[in-house]
Amino acid sequence: MSKLAPGTALVFKFGVRPALLIHHDDDSWVALDAVCSHLGCTVKFDENMKKITCACHGGQYDAKTGDNISGPPPRPLTKYVVTVEKEAIKVSRT
Repeated sequence: MSKLAPGTALVFKFGVRPALLIHHDDDSWVALDAVCSHLGCTVKFDENMKKITCACHGGQYDAKTGDNISGPPPRPLTKYVVTVEKEAIKVSRT
């Protein structure tokens, strides 16, 4: 299983774009596109606020759904499928 501790996230390259893999405190996993829907800045997971934030213009996203919740982002982040297996975490588009 992953060594990513609950309550933390990992930025990784998914195709040609950055993505976020988040291991939530409740042991659920979420993978989202890490490119802000406002102007294309790379977003990050704020471990203290438990939200995804964009430093460029203050946009915020829900860390479980990718929904835009504050600031200028016009659309949510794309959510990917996460499969938790015994030896690996797999992320796919479908």
